[in-house]
Amino acid sequence: MAYRLRYTCYVDWVGAGQGLMTAAPTPLQGNVGGNPNGSQTQEFLNSAPVIAAGATTFQQPTGGAALAGALAAGDITTMLASMSADLSTQINAQLGRLQSWVVGNP
Repeated sequence: MAYRLRYTCYVDWVGAGQGLMTAAPTPLQGNVGGNPNGSQTQEFLNSAPVIAAGATTFQQPTGGAALAGALAAGDITTMLASMSADLSTQINAQLGRLQSWVVGNP
């Protein structure tokens, strides 16, 4: 059995007065869902399949035979590492555009 991870990531610019941005002890957060107030946003999607084969077996709770190909903790770690590397590459490729939002560029 195989497992596939699909993801979408949005980077939004939250300008002054456009959302809650408080310092510690509350983590920074932008309460700006759905690109309100004309804030800039860029969507990033998975650019390559992130697939794990399933490296363990699953013992059925009803006592049936154990089945191979179940998702393991290591599979999750591997898929998330691939996702992180993919998003890092994509976002860094658009870094100049994202930085230009502070002066109102689209």
